[in-house]
Amino acid sequence: MKKKDSGDKVKGSDYKDWRLGISKSRINKAKRLLLMDDENIEAIVRGRCKEKATKSKGRHSVFDLKSDKGGSLLFDYLIVTNKRVIFWVRGVFNSSSDAFEISDIKSVEQQRGIMWGSIVLNIYGKTEHFYEIDIRQSKMIRDLIRKKISHSINQHSGNIVMSQEVDPVSQIEKLAGLHEKGLITDDEFMKKKKELLDKI
Repeated sequence: MKKKDSGDKVKGSDYKDWRLGISKSRINKAKRLLLMDDENIEAIVRGRCKEKATKSKGRHSVFDLKSDKGGSLLFDYLIVTNKRVIFWVRGVFNSSSDAFEISDIKSVEQQRGIMWGSIVLNIYGKTEHFYEIDIRQSKMIRDLIRKKISHSINQHSGNIVMSQEVDPVSQIEKLAGLHEKGLITDDEFMKKKKELLDKI
């Protein structure tokens, strides 16, 4: 009797079944071929990758297969890492990947059909579409990407505030300008200048 695979839960991940039925060998191949050294897989799902997103919902018809990036024989994979979202497109004779930095993704949308869901990424006005995903998995992927987008925005805005606060010399120069124009008193200028000099 074979021992059941534990699922290799990603440390610190909120998503217990992050592999979602993908074989360990496929995950190892994705890590070897697609990931950078400091990158970790947080979720991976299989489905199909469309060349250009449409607004139709759920499962697509046979007539839509001509716009699949990889073809109709092998599944493609959507991989969410700690830094990027990767579409790993697999064909019979070759494969390719499209990787999108989390900071470049402006929004993510989940479309739902009866059995299948899809994910649409908006990247600077261009849409990337990944479909034929189990509805629950598509919701989980959407929520994970949204969480990462939100974290990226908060981190970026925090860096802007930090860079503005870090430079006390430029703040002293601005204070001096206000003092020269008579907008602040001598006491206010000296008090604030002392505070800023203590930061250096």
